[in-house]
Amino acid sequence: MNINKHLFAAYCGMIKSGYDLMDLSDEIVQEVYEWILTADFEENVCDYFLFAKTNTISVNPYYPRGSDLSAACFFHGGSMDKYIEFLQMCESQEANNPEFIKWISKLPSVLKQIENSSTFDGIYQFYCNGVEKRFSDIQKQMEEIETVLKSKPFRTDISVVFAPNLLQAKFLADYALVEDTLYIISGNFWSCAIIHEYLHIALKPIRSKLFDIIHNDGIDKYVNVKRMNELGYLHGNTVEAKAHALDECFVRAICGVIDKSLDLSWYCQENVKNGFWAVPRAIDKLAKLSWQDMSLEEIVIQVANSIE
Repeated sequence: MNINKHLFAAYCGMIKSGYDLMDLSDEIVQEVYEWILTADFEENVCDYFLFAKTNTISVNPYYPRGSDLSAACFFHGGSMDKYIEFLQMCESQEANNPEFIKWISKLPSVLKQIENSSTFDGIYQFYCNGVEKRFSDIQKQMEEIETVLKSKPFRTDISVVFAPNLLQAKFLADYALVEDTLYIISGNFWSCAIIHEYLHIALKPIRSKLFDIIHNDGIDKYVNVKRMNELGYLHGNTVEAKAHALDECFVRAICGVIDKSLDLSWYCQENVKNGFWAVPRAIDKLAKLSWQDMSLEEIVIQVANSIE
């Protein structure tokens, strides 16, 4: 587990500037929130984080900059070029936005101001103690997840680390890939979120196969295009944009088969509600295959062939 101080500081700044998606019924979050209200941040700190709010997606007004900000905290002190490469890899819309790059380049100096606040160390230590206690029993679960992810179809050289952030929205999960470590950023420890984000990385080498599927089948039989646009999974009408949505659909289907902790009935209903209407049929197909002996490309082809 990695409790990232810079991530904590960044969300203190976000909340100070108006971020309100956190869960204030959480006692730890409430205590931190009360500290933030009286914290003596400079005015420029509050102004800085206003840029993160884009209002492009109704369910998450901070998409995609909130996620990109979280990831940046794990590149703190490293190369900006590496961070931009990461944004390009995960297909962030901000990767080639000069205004965003100029903004995020100032993050280290802003975080330094927050972390140098006279009472920051005390509240951060309180937060760390609470988080460590809350997630003290996850090691065994992480080992079980990694055993699955290191099996034949999904194996990569990447290690997975849970990076809790209680100050972000409970329903969100983000990630940062730094060197060969994948940090899963979430307020809850949920095995599906960890598997889900890892699978996005594992599927990258076969992205061309998704292009082929788009060329042959289109996208409409896999996802609800209107819903994809509403939730930010579809960024335009290009093959690359459609492949991004298709990747999300296949990741959700594969996760539904390999995560045995899921309530599949609920999981399928949620995916259909969110526009991934091929997920239940794909899960049904995968459950009947000996997928443990297949490559990821073979799994994707089999799933595509099963969707009428």
